[in-house]
Amino acid sequence: MQTNDIKVESCIRQVMEGFRQDIPPILTTEGTSGAYVIKNDNGPVAVFKPIDEEPFAPHNPRDMQGLFGSETCRAGVKSGESTLREVAAYLLDKEGFSGVPATSLVEIRHESLPAIQITEDQVTSEEHLKLLSEVLPLKRSKKCFDMESISEEDASEHSFSTFNSEEQYEQQALPKVGSLQSFIKSEGPIENFSSDLFSADEIHKIAVLDMRIFNLDRNTDNILVQKVGDNQFRLVPIDHGLSIPDTLELNSYDIAWLGYSQAEQSFSQKTLDFIKSIDVNQDINMLESKFKMRPECLRNMKISTMLLQQAAARGLTLA
Repeated sequence: MQTNDIKVESCIRQVMEGFRQDIPPILTTEGTSGAYVIKNDNGPVAVFKPIDEEPFAPHNPRDMQGLFGSETCRAGVKSGESTLREVAAYLLDKEGFSGVPATSLVEIRHESLPAIQITEDQVTSEEHLKLLSEVLPLKRSKKCFDMESISEEDASEHSFSTFNSEEQYEQQALPKVGSLQSFIKSEGPIENFSSDLFSADEIHKIAVLDMRIFNLDRNTDNILVQKVGDNQFRLVPIDHGLSIPDTLELNSYDIAWLGYSQAEQSFSQKTLDFIKSIDVNQDINMLESKFKMRPECLRNMKISTMLLQQAAARGLTLA
């Protein structure tokens, strides 16, 4: 495993420590996807979301199985794409402006996370077949992907990190591919707090991210609150699987911050400077270099980012 990201490296080291301590990943009781909390002796350290357990993916554990490329809980993002969106949100937040937790595309081998071979008849289209072949560590045969035939050299060409729970599992368990995100210790979701506790900048940093990635699902459960001092709070955005869609249709009730009075306040100079610095073409090139995304999705990200920049330049507010 090699990465230049200190935060991602730290997360992976903590996960490996938990595996060495023989602490298995635990499937969460909530949500629509397969999401596993990984712990070590110090408590939760990461959340792992396998790509094949997304809503309406072949191996979803919540009775929401489907083919890769199926419509999901929000029109615009298809099954097999949410994992990439989780990672993309972190990559786009490269300056840490919005506070997206460290997130990476990884392979995990663990006896409690058995991977099942993916076959061509579990994918809806050639487009998604090509997308998956760039993300999953597998080779394609006439009838199916062969997950066991990938070589170490082939795996190094992919944009994910690979690590094992224990060496003895290497030959016994197939790898599970998904997003790995640092676990965020918090006081709870934003819905449990009065909106008056948060500064305009804290609300705006979430809004800026959501507009950049055209997030379809910014509900109050996926904004976490951290206390950083007396009457001082930091907001942490999580769950970005339903973003960068192929549609520009958005329901206002899916955007929690729209109902906050801070959305009616002007951006600070710090926020204006950040918005102005965004190079959306560079962002798109970066994402394309990491993994395949449908062109219409990247086009929409460009549109929403340009709208954000134009609104900021004209002194408009969010609401």
